[in-house]
Amino acid sequence: DMTGRHSIYTIYEGHEIMFHVSTLLPFSKDNKQQVERKRHIGNDIVNIVFLDGTPEEMTAFSPSYIKSQFTHVFALVSNIVEEDSYRLHVYSEETVPLFGPSLPCPPVFSNHQEFREFLLVKLINGEKATFNTPTFAQKRERTLDMLIRDLYQEHINDN
Repeated sequence: DMTGRHSIYTIYEGHEIMFHVSTLLPFSKDNKQQVERKRHIGNDIVNIVFLDGTPEEMTAFSPSYIKSQFTHVFALVSNIVEEDSYRLHVYSEETVPLFGPSLPCPPVFSNHQEFREFLLVKLINGEKATFNTPTFAQKRERTLDMLIRDLYQEHINDN
């Protein structure tokens, strides 16, 4: 199976969200590059990266470590075990307009339900903001242009 047998899915405020979890995607011993896994995750606009370690170790992550033409937003999450809380950092490409909600200072969440909702809203807004970047605006224009041409051709042929 190309996409795996299991996935994480939710609906939040009418938004259907499918998470491509790297460890749930098919693993191939013969493929050192794990191209199938990369294909799914690399074609996502927003990635969540779970990091183990201290807040200082979180700052060692750079979005440039993950090469993708599509991924524009990275949400870095770490579990602070001793406090039963989560720390969140968000990185986005320079072309992505600012999007809310703003991270609290410090970006630590002890209420797990509150963190879930904050994270989902932040990810949804990040994806929407990304659609306003030049890369995605051009793709949207091309797609709309093709749809209009198809509709035009379809109705011209009907007459």
